[in-house]
Amino acid sequence: MRLPTRLLLLFACVAATSCGSSAESTAPVTPGTPTTPSTPTPDPRLGTSQLNVVYCTAGGVPLRLDVYYPTVAPPAGGRWPLIVYDHGGELIEGDKGKFPGSPVEAWVNALAPRGYVFASVNYRLGPAFKFPAMIEDAKCAIRYFRANATTYNIDPARIGATGTSSGAYLATLIGVTDATAGYEGTGGWPGVSSRVAAVVSEYGVSDVEAPPFSQLEADGRLLAYPPSPSADFLRNATAKNHVTADDPPFYLLHGDHDPFVNPQVSRDLYAKFQAIGVPSQLTMVVNAGHGWPPGAGTQFGLVNPTWQQILVSEMAFFDKYLKP
Repeated sequence: MRLPTRLLLLFACVAATSCGSSAESTAPVTPGTPTTPSTPTPDPRLGTSQLNVVYCTAGGVPLRLDVYYPTVAPPAGGRWPLIVYDHGGELIEGDKGKFPGSPVEAWVNALAPRGYVFASVNYRLGPAFKFPAMIEDAKCAIRYFRANATTYNIDPARIGATGTSSGAYLATLIGVTDATAGYEGTGGWPGVSSRVAAVVSEYGVSDVEAPPFSQLEADGRLLAYPPSPSADFLRNATAKNHVTADDPPFYLLHGDHDPFVNPQVSRDLYAKFQAIGVPSQLTMVVNAGHGWPPGAGTQFGLVNPTWQQILVSEMAFFDKYLKP
């Protein structure tokens, strides 16, 4: 989660016994002359991005993601932590792009100066592809980064996942499922773990056994799920059914007036985490709908906490579990 900067070390032979009798002497150093330590060369990637990186290939489709590097170097000899983001869009639309007002922009602006690498992922969408294609791709992105940790100078033990709406659903499934769930797919990097060390879920679905809460949710399921999915299929696709005591820490956030995704699903998932001892926290955002606007309030009243306060709390959560 850090590609250490190479340091040029100059070794001088000061005695034949330390360098071998055949060693030649170096230029003399005047006694008492202070030596100037070499200055590490800054990583040229600081503050830059790599766009449209192919991370896996699934169903004949090259899958791409964007990588944003931090603006600060890792601690000496260390590596950066990584946050992987899955976008929302009912599993049938949406994009990984960074544009004004997007979650990607907010995350990059917040994480870069704190020393995180951030990646935004595109995955296969319905109706062309059906679930579990989306979670298979999301997990493949984690495996890709773990397999290429040295290339990106990231710590493979300090990878976090986050997402909004249906992307939060995917991030949650990444956190609670292992290979036994059957969601690893065949997109690439077989045998590499897709486990993450922390998850932030913003207004995610998480429970698809319950009837759709809104027409938007119904439309998403109609186009992203196989026709007439079985009870076993829906049971396996419901996050709370996979919760175990060794799951990573979770931070769930949900607007208490969400008209599209039932706020109760986040309360229920949090209760399951608490009952089994998974480190977790829940923030029900007062007067917020499906997300939280940058302004002071909504038609329901003042939003509490504000989106700025929410971002601060999310940074604190990731720092707690992903920083050394």
